Amino acid sequence: MTASPTPTIGDRRDSLSTWVDDVLDRARTGLPICAVVVGIPGSGRSGLLDVVHERLRELDVPVSVGMPAGGDTAGPTVVLAHDLHNWPGDLVARTATMIDAGTIGLIATTEPRETDPALRTVLDVARRYGAVLELGTMNTADVLVHAARAGLTLTPATASLIRRRCGGARNVVISALLSIREEVAAAVPGESVDELVVVERVARDRHHRLLRGLDPTTLSVLALASLRAPLDPESLAETLGVPFEAAVEALDRARGSGLLLGADVFVSAAGDPLRAVVGNRRLDQLRRTSIAVRLRASELTADDALHAAESGIEDPRLVDTLLAGAADATAARAVVLLRAADRLEPGRDDVRLLMAQRALASGDVDGAGEVADLRLESARPTDDGIEHWVGIAALVAAHRGLGSHAADLYRWLGPENIAAESLSAVTALVAVGDRTGAAA
Repeated sequence: MTASPTPTIGDRRDSLSTWVDDVLDRARTGLPICAVVVGIPGSGRSGLLDVVHERLRELDVPVSVGMPAGGDTAGPTVVLAHDLHNWPGDLVARTATMIDAGTIGLIATTEPRETDPALRTVLDVARRYGAVLELGTMNTADVLVHAARAGLTLTPATASLIRRRCGGARNVVISALLSIREEVAAAVPGESVDELVVVERVARDRHHRLLRGLDPTTLSVLALASLRAPLDPESLAETLGVPFEAAVEALDRARGSGLLLGADVFVSAAGDPLRAVVGNRRLDQLRRTSIAVRLRASELTADDALHAAESGIEDPRLVDTLLAGAADATAARAVVLLRAADRLEPGRDDVRLLMAQRALASGDVDGAGEVADLRLESARPTDDGIEHWVGIAALVAAHRGLGSHAADLYRWLGPENIAAESLSAVTALVAVGDRTGAAA
């Protein structure tokens, strides 16, 4: 079974029907008109414009799909413009001028754009007519309604998953629901259909097609978003090696693609298609470049440094970031950060000491003991800071019920080197009855 995901006007919410009726009334009576539908790919904006086009044809309203040749018209003509965001800026600006002059009317669709000045001018004109229609993404209730229309019964949890997998794009959700219905119809009696597997396939194919149509700079912005890299224009410009204005425009296009949610969070369901289109090598290159940019700006977070270390990036500056993060982290989290720091610069005493201390604080006695034993194997009592390592080893011994070993460690250290560990040393020596050693 096949069906178009583009709905009829009767399927639309009242606000959409009202918008269409207002547009048709103005066009039929020859009133000036500038109307724009704003929506992400898959929102149904093109299908809506097609419906308007058909209705205008029925009303014998002069229509031009795209600007008339030469830009001149024999009389007021309604120009239909699919994807106005793809038009050259000078043509969009000229269109706005012709609308103001009453030479043409305009009914257009566009992706959301915030920084395109010519497009903003057209949108401002449309707002004066009260004719900007913004098609938002679907919510879970919308998915449940359309599922019911398709004869499907979904739980709210499943509907929510479908919405997220499809990025809330109306046409993608409806295509997924129709595909589920087809699978259910084709299944043999008693055979169950995994709805989410069907949805994943539909969403993956749609995301792959969408990504293939984007320019390299916009793809790179989305790739950086998937890596949770900063998306401010300055960072983007430096990471991508493009002018500031080009970075601003690419970020605008990335947001308009519908693959960035609020706060510029990448739609996770598009992760695999993005990797297939961009390639692992390019993703790794972008990750490394972004980290280098943030290191130069001292903006790297502990999470960034951890991801960088896990990705095989070796830079001594990462260690300092990991150490700073470990100082404020919970004990268990600190151990993870410090182990990463130790892999970057093996054997750094400050890293390993803090790692042993935080391991002990998190209850990992064996982990703390292993690190302390390794450090003390070749140590001398006069080594700088060795008393802290003895303190760790003694605590580990006490945890294991080896009080005599803890006392031996402090005896080995000697009273002249005990300083910062004096209270612990006295406690350990008194516990085994060595009051003479404790008094020393």
